[in-house]
Amino acid sequence: MGRKRRRLGRPGAEPMDALATYVGMGGYAAFVWPAYAITAAVLGGLTIQSWRRYRASRDALARLGNRQ
Repeated sequence: MGRKRRRLGRPGAEPMDALATYVGMGGYAAFVWPAYAITAAVLGGLTIQSWRRYRASRDALARLGNRQ
């Protein structure tokens, strides 16, 4: 009975302050966010390349199957 909730972060901190602190990454945002962007771009490029290679292989296999 009568338990108080424990708040995370600074007392009286607004949710937007917490978001700004997270996005700022403690001063390392200039290094962290571009790293995330580069990683996303590389993974996206690999996904597209894999999808194109799959389609090309599937079409080549279909052409070979139609020769017989």
